[in-house]
Amino acid sequence: MSVIDITRAHDLDLETVRERAEELAERLKEKVSIDYRWNGNRIEFERRGASGHIDVTESEVRVFIELALLLRPLHGKVESKVHQYLDETLGTADG
Repeated sequence: MSVIDITRAHDLDLETVRERAEELAERLKEKVSIDYRWNGNRIEFERRGASGHIDVTESEVRVFIELALLLRPLHGKVESKVHQYLDETLGTADG
């Protein structure tokens, strides 16, 4: 199992951050065919060979993705794209 675990601080209101987290989930859905659902302030997602969640709080966003062995070669690309999206939508402060 290959793990991507990114936490990013933000200073946005919770509603805006939830919208941006859903935009990220939609991008993942388009790019890698995930299915996702909200569970409180968490988006849970999965597809064959990958699963994870996006946690949204008043002060940070955490993206956690587990890639199965077959998807391990995509680790760097997926991680880079998540960082890029978070930089564009939340700012560049890593947590």
